[in-house]
Amino acid sequence: MRKHEIGEIPSAPPALLLMLREFAPGAKWEDVRKRIKAIVPDLKEQSFGFESQNVSRSEPPRPTSFDVHLHGALDLLSGNGCVAPKCRVAASERLTRSIGLIADQVWLTDHLSTEVMGMGRPTNAAIERLMQHAL
Repeated sequence: MRKHEIGEIPSAPPALLLMLREFAPGAKWEDVRKRIKAIVPDLKEQSFGFESQNVSRSEPPRPTSFDVHLHGALDLLSGNGCVAPKCRVAASERLTRSIGLIADQVWLTDHLSTEVMGMGRPTNAAIERLMQHAL
C-alpha cells in the first residue's frame, strides 16, 4: 500500500494543511511563527467549520469495515508520553505496523483544531504550541 500525502487525506484538518504550507524547507522557526501568526484568523475559521461539519456528519455504517479510533495511551498526539518529534515518529511507525495490519481506517483525535479554537490572543507561546502540534 502506498503512503498518502497529508493533502490527499480527505479527513485531515484544514488548519493542519494551512499550517504545514508555512513550513518551508530551511525556514527559520521565528519566520514560520510570524507567518502562522498572520493566518490565525483563517485557522480559527477553518477549525470551527471543520469541527461543526464533523459534529453534524452522519455516514451510513459500513458493516465490513474495521475502523480504529486511537484514544488514551494510543493517542500519539495527546501530549502524553514522549513529545519529541523523533520519539513520536518512532511510536507512530510502531503503531501503524501493528494497528495498520488489521484496521481498514485509523482515526486520530484532532487536537490541533481544538487548540486553535480555544486560543485567545495569539502570543508567541500559543503559536509555538500550535507549531509543535502540527509537527
